[in-house]
Amino acid sequence: MIKKITAMALALILLVCAFASCGADNDGAPEGMKSATLPGEPFMLYVPEAWSLNTSSGISGAYFNSPKTILVSARHQISDASDTDAFIAVCEKNYAEQWSESYKKTSETTATLLGGEDARKLSFSIKQGEDEITCFQVTTYYAGGYVSVNGYCATELYEARKGDFDAILKEFKLCEPSSEQGEPVMDKKTPDGFQVASSDELEYRMYVPTSWICHAQSGTSEAKTADGSAHVAVSSYAPDFSTNIKDYFTKCEATYKTTLPNYSLLERDIPAPTADGKVAGRTAYSYIYTVKVDDVDMKIMQTIFFYNEMAYSFTYTAKAEAFDTYLPDVNAMLSHFTFR
Repeated sequence: MIKKITAMALALILLVCAFASCGADNDGAPEGMKSATLPGEPFMLYVPEAWSLNTSSGISGAYFNSPKTILVSARHQISDASDTDAFIAVCEKNYAEQWSESYKKTSETTATLLGGEDARKLSFSIKQGEDEITCFQVTTYYAGGYVSVNGYCATELYEARKGDFDAILKEFKLCEPSSEQGEPVMDKKTPDGFQVASSDELEYRMYVPTSWICHAQSGTSEAKTADGSAHVAVSSYAPDFSTNIKDYFTKCEATYKTTLPNYSLLERDIPAPTADGKVAGRTAYSYIYTVKVDDVDMKIMQTIFFYNEMAYSFTYTAKAEAFDTYLPDVNAMLSHFTFR
């Protein structure tokens, strides 16, 4: 049961040649692997088929279903660091502050390759409760910023999963970012200033402001801001057990604590931020929590509602400093969300 909950909720808690055009689908994925990449990123992160994607929570990443932490994420970050060594030094300082006395560098920073480019690898360990976590960060300079892949694995399980992490790094690709979209898709019910962000084949309509970037017919219901600091996604799941929203989130949260790095719940069981506290006329509750992806603080609002025995999760993820900026847009998206 928990595995199925995880698949829905965290499907929520992220280049064959060196300069191919990136996408979020599985085109070009190596055999036995799949893409765990958000649209528009200047890279392709591939993970083994057995891993679960974390992209619906606004993170290019994935995790291996386990009671212990096993996850990977990738990001492109703009920094004023003078070179990769300087960037790694800044990250190392941030990690030491973040995890305080539990942070331990396990080897010297080494030269390596990432996506065929010169890179640096930082290896360290931290404590998560009573568990020791083996961690690494591999970073290269690309597309005007620093591209990093970070891995986290319970130390007792690292040798068993080392082959997965090695394959993830080996198959990682750098590519040209592709964030542009064509003409916005509209229908007869599209609100002014909005566009369709969901496929015609789905039972609902998700509308987002025309200032957001989306690909309505891609098969994924998601959108992001032009600056990449905020992301929204809708996922659905048919539970095979009787539950309600509050109990459903409680079960999800147990998984978040091991699969979302530095998970911290801020607010729970809040009526949806719409005029009547509902989404598409259905009772809905929002849950606000924070995670720290590598050294980036993220704030997430997950709104859950049920329809025709299906559970729906509308997830808004943003860099912590941008969360309030785009919250009015997200509230409007929830207000305009409708079933067809």
